[in-house]
Amino acid sequence: MRSGESAPTWQNGGHENAHTTCPLGPAARLLRVPAKWLRGEAQAGRIPHLKADGAFLFDVALVQRILLRRARAPEGQAHA
Repeated sequence: MRSGESAPTWQNGGHENAHTTCPLGPAARLLRVPAKWLRGEAQAGRIPHLKADGAFLFDVALVQRILLRRARAPEGQAHA
């Protein structure tokens, strides 16, 4: 990155229906979960993700909706 350039923000630029993939670290920060936990959930197939060149990529808005649904589910049905 050259001097004066800013780092990417990994946000959708204000477009409500835009879906942006985000690498593991920034996704974990935006979701406020440990990166190790997010990686584990993805590897177990419980969180949708893409894997490109060994890197995990997430649609943060989609993952957030899934996590909210899990949190609201009755106990014992959190992964349904």
